[in-house]
Amino acid sequence: MKSKKRSLIQDLPAGLSLWWLRLCTVSVLNIRWLARLWMKHLKESPIPNREAYAVQRRQLTLSTPFVLECAFRSFLPRSDVQRISLVDSWLSSVLSGRTYSGDDSRIMFCCAMGQLA
Repeated sequence: MKSKKRSLIQDLPAGLSLWWLRLCTVSVLNIRWLARLWMKHLKESPIPNREAYAVQRRQLTLSTPFVLECAFRSFLPRSDVQRISLVDSWLSSVLSGRTYSGDDSRIMFCCAMGQLA
């Protein structure tokens, strides 16, 4: 007897599935937008205004980790303290979650401060 495999999205309540789908969609759009901004920036020549080019590059460099971290947390949402995760994966474990949270919180703070400076 074959057992049918069900996808994760089928096992979730409708409201939760819709929330997660929207979260992932926004993350994909953010990554795509960031990639387009990088492509546009890299195609431009720094010759006309070197200072503006350098500021744009700095802002993009500092925003990239933030966008990627937000996307990671959108695709694999979890609550570490309660040990609740939406996706049963080693990437959603408490150990990896605390590692990302600790390191990335400091990285995100430094990136935010760098953008404001």
